[in-house]
Amino acid sequence: MSVKFVHFAGIDVSKSKIDICVLLSGDVKYPYSNCFEQSNKGFADMKKWLRSLMGNAIKKLLICIENTGHYNEAVVHYRTASK
Repeated sequence: MSVKFVHFAGIDVSKSKIDICVLLSGDVKYPYSNCFEQSNKGFADMKKWLRSLMGNAIKKLLICIENTGHYNEAVVHYRTASK
């Protein structure tokens, strides 16, 4: 079964923080953005924020992460493990 992505997010990762910008399908007002700390608490806060924006439609969210070497590995691992 394939998933049709309708929402898109870009993540910029640094040593201490995660900046995220989300474009929701059908919402032409503006992109949503937020900043979270680079930690398990920050990852959980980011997931909670994403769910508040789109509920169960989070399954149709395509996330693109800047490849910064080891700084992006933690957020990728958290996202993969929390499905």
